[in-house]
This record gives sequence, C-alpha cells and structure tokens, in this order.
Amino acid sequence: MIAIHSMTSDEYKELYGLPWKHGLCGRENSMKLSKNLKERYANGFQPDLEAARKRVDHSNRRPDQPFFTKIRAENVISGSKKRIKYFHEDYKNVLKRMLEENKVLDEVCKDSDMPSYSVVYKYSRRNKEFRKELDKIYERFPFSIQARANKLSEDKFRQAIIGPRQSGFSVTEISRSLGVSENMIRRRLK
Repeated sequence: MIAIHSMTSDEYKELYGLPWKHGLCGRENSMKLSKNLKERYANGFQPDLEAARKRVDHSNRRPDQPFFTKIRAENVISGSKKRIKYFHEDYKNVLKRMLEENKVLDEVCKDSDMPSYSVVYKYSRRNKEFRKELDKIYERFPFSIQARANKLSEDKFRQAIIGPRQSGFSVTEISRSLGVSENMIRRRLK
C-alpha cells in the first residue's frame, strides 16, 4: 500500500470512506493469502500472541469515519425503535389504535410512536392473552380489512358469500357489500 499509494491502508480507507474492517485486496488475492496461512499453520507455524496483544493494548482507537458518525447521529435523532423498551400498556395501545383507526397491525406499527411490527409479533408469540385479543380484533374487522391482513376466516367468509349468492345477488353486488375484490369472491365460490 505504501509503495503504490504513498499512504498506509488506514489513511487510504479514511480518504475514500471505506470501513475500517474492509479489506483492500480482491477476493482472489484474499483466498490465496488465506490458503497460504492455512498451509503455514499446517506446517507448524505459531504466531506470537503476546506481541499481538501488546500491539493492541498500546494502539490508539481509531476515530469513527465521518459517514459512520453521521449515520449514528441520525439514528440517535430519529430515536431508533430497536432501543426502546415497551411495556404491556404500549402493546395494549397498539390494539386500541387498530380498533379506532380500522388498521391492520403492520399499518399501526408504522407510526413512529408505536412499537415495530417485529417487536409486537414477538410479544404476541410470548403472551397468549395478547395473541387472543389480537385475534378477536381481527374477527371484529370487516372482511376487506381481514383480507388485507391475511387473517380472513374462510368459513365465515364463505357463508357470507353463499347466502347472498343463493338469493340471486351478482358477484359484483356481493363484492361491493363485503368490500372485497370480485376475484376473491369468484375463487371462494369455486
């Protein structure tokens, strides 16, 4: 590196904004170096671990690269949802908002003041009571919202279609009354 670019690898990485842990050689060269080192180990090579530890202990920690510092600052400002601890009341608020706004779980979880979808999903898997409440809420929703959430109860939906169909209503009229697509109704009627 020094012979070609007149700078150390750290200076080169800092200049071009490469991550500190990012290697500077290509994949083929990296594989060759790895193979050579494995052969040296097989032939009895033992690195001086004490010397390596001393170098690490006496070295200064590199400062973050500017683009990493900017990303970290943005994450702190935006208040990453991953660092926030939520309590039972927070999850209850998710259910409450689902009912108030007629939104499915992933739509409610997109709001900045709500836990993320994955966090709520993990909580529902651990807490059976919460899971039952969530399922009850989906049952209360109209078929269009249930379909959007992939929580459509097949038996209830089929019964809701068959009754009007036997009474002579067209597929278009049934789709309007239930708030779902005509294709969905046609598939269920088959």
